[in-house]
Amino acid sequence: MAATLAVLSLVLGGCAAAQNGAADGRLTVLVASSLVDVVDELAAGWGELPVDVVDAGSQVLAAQLRAGAPADLVLLADAALADALAAEGVAGAPTVVAHNSLVLVTPPDGSVQAITDLEDPQLRVVLADESVPLGAATRLALGAAAPAVLAGVDSLEDAARSVLAKVTSDEADAAVVYATDAAAAGDAVRVVPWPGGARQRTVVTAQQVSDSAAASSLLRHLTGTGAHETWTAAGFTLP
Repeated sequence: MAATLAVLSLVLGGCAAAQNGAADGRLTVLVASSLVDVVDELAAGWGELPVDVVDAGSQVLAAQLRAGAPADLVLLADAALADALAAEGVAGAPTVVAHNSLVLVTPPDGSVQAITDLEDPQLRVVLADESVPLGAATRLALGAAAPAVLAGVDSLEDAARSVLAKVTSDEADAAVVYATDAAAAGDAVRVVPWPGGARQRTVVTAQQVSDSAAASSLLRHLTGTGAHETWTAAGFTLP
């Protein structure tokens, strides 16, 4: 019995350490793929502990956390999902960090001049899947501007960066992506204006998963006024 209790104690101790990344001298931050560049830059400038940044679609990260994946912070591109994680006790209360918006992009020599051009069945159109925050926002935007486009989509991707990659690799004639991803792609894509300049806005949130002091410190670093310039330089707008 004593030996069994000793083993159980070690196992439980190991689980606790996994949930609290600071215990092994590192922090783990889960980030939506559209945020990874900014978080990488800010985490590198924090300096208190090494930070492992893991990116995926917001819905994938939420599923990982619900399954017990170890993490200290999570940054999502879906405010409703962040609220749900907080309500479930999986993560702390979310802080709104920044806003993003959607744009239509084509290859530099693309023929698309307006969103309604995407109704052409000869065009290869790529969108994010509706289970992804980018995909949900895209459907709202296209539903108002060009609902017929949704019927002719050639590919649905499970992460924001995957949508952009289809255009930059010449596997798509047009795609709806985050404005910040389009800006990061530079001359590799051409941005087509939305009708009337309207854009669907998305919300970026950050919330603490572990209760370590180091995680609290990093959260303040990522969301504080000192980080504002980094977020805006990447094309995000501040709340």
